[in-house]
Amino acid sequence: MTQRENSLQTITNWLNFLRVQVDLRNALNLQDINVVAENFFRDFLNLLYGYNLKNANRDKQNTPAIDLFDDKEGIVIQVTSDNSSDKVHKTINGFNEGLLYNSYKRLIMLIITTKQEFPKTKFKNVGNQLFNKEHDIIDLTSLLKDTELSALWYKSIFD
Repeated sequence: MTQRENSLQTITNWLNFLRVQVDLRNALNLQDINVVAENFFRDFLNLLYGYNLKNANRDKQNTPAIDLFDDKEGIVIQVTSDNSSDKVHKTINGFNEGLLYNSYKRLIMLIITTKQEFPKTKFKNVGNQLFNKEHDIIDLTSLLKDTELSALWYKSIFD
């Protein structure tokens, strides 16, 4: 097995471990792992995509609609274990009500567990932009696929 394959296997194992931990702890109403996951995903996404994400909850706890933001890229990310359409609607509404579309061009929902397809669900626009449920809702499987395709994370680890 190559070093790259070993690295992908390690990332797969850790993402799977995190998903199981979130599922099990949330079943017991222990939400603290969700807060820890925000900082993990901040760092992971910065490494994977070259973002400069910051935790929105650092200065103000429970910032409505967003957990992570990158001012330069103009993106915000809601990190959640709730994969329901109600959560997506609530996040979009919070984004729009907070007029965050004036500062950010894209809202991403990162589902820590497994995302649903929402085949019959229509979501509101984010500001005047279409919210694309296939593109703007991602989960751990999406991240793993992007990790496999990305040379950026590999270069940063092994150079």
